[in-house]
Amino acid sequence: MFLVQHPDNLIAERQYILDWMLVQRLGVSCRFEAQQRNDTLITSADGRRLIIADGFLGQSEQSWLGATSVPQDEPVLLDCGDVRDAPWPIDPALPMLPLKGQRGKHAIPLSVANNCCKLDVDLLGSAFFFLSRYEEVASPIGDQFDRYPARAAYAGRHGFVDRPILDEYVALLALCLRKLWPDLLFKQHQFRIEVSHDVDHPLKFAFKPAVRQFARVVRESVRARSPTMFGASLACWRAVHNGDLASDPFNTFDRIMTESDRRGLRSAFYFITDRPAGNRDAYYDFDDPIIRNMIRQIAGRGHEVGLHASLESYLDPAQTRHEFERLLAAAEQAGVRQSRWGGRQHYLRLRAPMTFRNWASAGLHYDSTLAFTELAGFRAGTCHEFRPFDLIERRTIPILERPLIAMETTVIENMGMGLSDAALELMIKLKQRCKAQQGVYSLLWHNSNLATPRHWQMYIEVLDA
Repeated sequence: MFLVQHPDNLIAERQYILDWMLVQRLGVSCRFEAQQRNDTLITSADGRRLIIADGFLGQSEQSWLGATSVPQDEPVLLDCGDVRDAPWPIDPALPMLPLKGQRGKHAIPLSVANNCCKLDVDLLGSAFFFLSRYEEVASPIGDQFDRYPARAAYAGRHGFVDRPILDEYVALLALCLRKLWPDLLFKQHQFRIEVSHDVDHPLKFAFKPAVRQFARVVRESVRARSPTMFGASLACWRAVHNGDLASDPFNTFDRIMTESDRRGLRSAFYFITDRPAGNRDAYYDFDDPIIRNMIRQIAGRGHEVGLHASLESYLDPAQTRHEFERLLAAAEQAGVRQSRWGGRQHYLRLRAPMTFRNWASAGLHYDSTLAFTELAGFRAGTCHEFRPFDLIERRTIPILERPLIAMETTVIENMGMGLSDAALELMIKLKQRCKAQQGVYSLLWHNSNLATPRHWQMYIEVLDA
């Protein structure tokens, strides 16, 4: 049992990040105590001490959550020296929020003298800043869909969105603890892949009006300059309308589940259950027998059904609850039995902490929306699941957040990589970093974006890498 004594301001915030790093991630037994002090002290009964400098969390409560409280200075690049004893990888150049007066590179003396180790960097404040999404609440700018842009984020501005920076902080904390307590054992986590599929377009040649579908066939054929494509698409359209749904190119559900079964994975399919924004949400009606049959088949094969919350629900708790209740009712009718229910916001439209509150109050168990639309990587700095902190109400929100690490449209379309080797390498690199940190590689690949052999090839290569 360790005694952790910390400053007596922002107590809920401090104990949230200390609990997540020490107890939940490292499995260390601790007791927290607020004191009048200007650093954080971790001690054991035998008198050994770890002292961590205070920075971001040391600001006054009057300035807390003000726009000027968001750090603007360049990060300090830490030279961690010999990190071979760290339980998880740490990049030797580790960016962190600077303490007052810190600039440029900063070496950390990880030596023990007189049973004491001092860490003169803002480890805990930096960790809280990224995990709580502080900047998104204190400076709530948004794109055309009110999504917080990567270019505005601290990690985005300084080029380390692709690093699980918070997990490296945990590894640094573990390294410091092991310097003082060499026999200390840390909690081990199991790397896993969580693959999900937002069902925006369950079928290509169904649900939309016939005129619109025909226009799409013509448009795609002209763009490809392929009369053959026009004939093949028209034949496929006719087959689908005659009841042959298996011939639809977006009907990749069975193959997705087969590939997941081969690898011991459980695919999650998130459905849009209501359309308050009309076709901007979806063209399909959740009550359509085709959709209900899909849900029955997915559950029958042991895979997961979840919620793809509508475009306007991200700030609407009543709408979120209504959509989840529709999902539960449909699942009940289809004989679906699941112990956990989760999903993702349409368009990755999320605002902290309101969207998290919506999901928790609706009764959902987890959300997997937290990602930037323009850059793949680690929006919260971690590949581990966590319970979000409500910066307004100053409490932990009882919903599990599973950060989304890679979405195929982000890499292939938004980052402009296309179906290239570079796109494949990035998705594999992110997966490898999750594995190194014993985290969760959350991968989103839309069923409608597996309509070509090249898409399938890349998807399989990412799963098998």
